[in-house]
Amino acid sequence: MPKTIKIPEIYEERFEDVAAQLKDISDYLLELLPDPALSPLERIERLGRVVPLSYQLSQHHRTARIKLAEISARLQELVPGEDLSNRERIETLVSEVHRLCPQDMDRLYLKLEYIGDHRLRDNGAVPYSGWTPERIGLKTDHKSAQKEDFRTRPSPFACRT
Repeated sequence: MPKTIKIPEIYEERFEDVAAQLKDISDYLLELLPDPALSPLERIERLGRVVPLSYQLSQHHRTARIKLAEISARLQELVPGEDLSNRERIETLVSEVHRLCPQDMDRLYLKLEYIGDHRLRDNGAVPYSGWTPERIGLKTDHKSAQKEDFRTRPSPFACRT
């Protein structure tokens, strides 16, 4: 069986440092194994082939068909509708991001951070509520710096089942 490696020091590092390390590792792995269908863990799993006594972790070694089926199923859950392609479902989600956060921001992930994630978690964790505009570098006056509760806004997804 694979050993469990405990790395508590990662939880003591600043978020910015952790994000920079993750980006560095991900970029390097992508440079080494440029297949766009692979995640960083799948790339590491491929490199792990050279360690003869290591275990292949099947969760990091999935076929393209399995990945596509998982992606399609999740998109179908988030944006129901028989007549929509996966790309149209993604475009619907992106449109909703722009509706909830009409501010002009360079990157989509900044808008997602601005909106926050107030959904229930599958592991029982409580959603993070410590958002501040300064955390993502948003320049605002004091009055608009208070975060709007996006859970109360009407959504085109609310009526879908």
